[in-house]
Amino acid sequence: MDASWETCHGFRGRPEWSSPRLVARSDQANRADTGNHTVANEYLDDTDVLSAKMRVVADLVRRSHFCTAYTGAGLSRSAGIPDYASKAANSVANSTPTIRNSLDAQPTYAHHVLTAMERAGFLHHFVQQNHDGLPQKAGFPQSKINEIHGAWFDPSNPVVQFSESLRRDLFKWMCETETQTDLCLCLGTSLSGMNADRCAYTPASRSMEDPDGVLGTIIINIQRTPLDARCALRVWGKLDDCMRLLAQNLGVAVSTAPLELPPTDVFYVPYDSYGKLDPRCRMTLDLRPGASVVIPVSGAKNEGQSGVVVGRNHDGWTVDIDHCRCLGSWWATEAERGSLPQLPIINIRPHIETVVPQTAASTTTAATTTSPTSPARATAAVAPRAAMPAALIVQSHSARSNGHRWSVVLSEGFCPFVLRVTWLPPNEPAVDVNAAPFALTRTTTAGGVVRAQIHLRDGSVLQCEHELVLARDGPSVASTPVPLP
Repeated sequence: MDASWETCHGFRGRPEWSSPRLVARSDQANRADTGNHTVANEYLDDTDVLSAKMRVVADLVRRSHFCTAYTGAGLSRSAGIPDYASKAANSVANSTPTIRNSLDAQPTYAHHVLTAMERAGFLHHFVQQNHDGLPQKAGFPQSKINEIHGAWFDPSNPVVQFSESLRRDLFKWMCETETQTDLCLCLGTSLSGMNADRCAYTPASRSMEDPDGVLGTIIINIQRTPLDARCALRVWGKLDDCMRLLAQNLGVAVSTAPLELPPTDVFYVPYDSYGKLDPRCRMTLDLRPGASVVIPVSGAKNEGQSGVVVGRNHDGWTVDIDHCRCLGSWWATEAERGSLPQLPIINIRPHIETVVPQTAASTTTAATTTSPTSPARATAAVAPRAAMPAALIVQSHSARSNGHRWSVVLSEGFCPFVLRVTWLPPNEPAVDVNAAPFALTRTTTAGGVVRAQIHLRDGSVLQCEHELVLARDGPSVASTPVPLP
């Protein structure tokens, strides 16, 4: 490649590294349809350079306070789903499985590595341009993934065409992520001018201004992008190969086991009659064939559309709404845990119970509707604090060569009652976290006190302090009770 060493390797790379090799030539632009006229040539790093770069990637991931994956079609190419940017006749991405339908695709090894990174506390968020549900099929939590361009396995999130507007709530969530991210893993995208490209551009720009405070953007791709000269590290390689090296360097265990489907079609979930998370409620979500359902999501393009559950498929359920859509099984699983702020579908007349103390009998009310597509709110009593499970801040810790890596989260049973947490780590600015388990992860050289402002869904705010324990390693080295009024 005839380019500066910064363009070839990123500003955190090394000038002595050899330039990437041209392995497939094209005379076409990779995404002329979106205004990106970058020629679709393909490049690969030499083996020794690739290994060295992935060691640097692992180091940056370990140092990150909020790492976000921003992914494009290249991530799913080896699953057999076509992309738009591969134009070379002898493309190194051409060796892919043949699948009958893109809905049948299975996760790539790179998807499984990203899931392993999330479980190990290295990856905090995922902004996905693709619609394919492959991260969730690999076990990545739906509560941490923003399918900003639409989703095949979310009936409330139809695919967004290039000329259309992004869904308001997902756009707001993306903008919050954009400002929180100190390290972006930009994987398999040509960065062709989509609004969501801000997820890669903003950390890159911030790191150029403050390289010590913001780690920047790592681009892993086989084609050039408009951001190459400003990224922290530029890796030229096939994603499955690169992510395998990253997993080895991070020491994470990668499972490729298929996602297990729930054994039932009926679920009892803590949501109200608008499909919003509410620990005061216990809704029956009936996904048996013939059950009537509706899209309750405010601002969704198909808000209020109704239909019926057709039956099960190998990834969840088929729902006859707007020419049939799929509902991924993971939605029901996470809804049972109360980890989602909003359900994508609910029954038209949901059965809802109010949550009352253990010593009293439950009061049951069936929600009524004024029309088949407009669910009315069920009356729900405010849950007494006696019904709240143990409220704890739980800390993990592992000693590292560069210090102590620790995380604090809220206990699982407490999370459904919480709207957001403002963490105040030692000697750092406050950090707002809006999704369960409300984790804060840091690598520091010393201990101290972590303060938390915990905003509950009933409007109250709890104050708590946790003294960090750095003398031993483990997933639960210490816990602090959250004082309840």
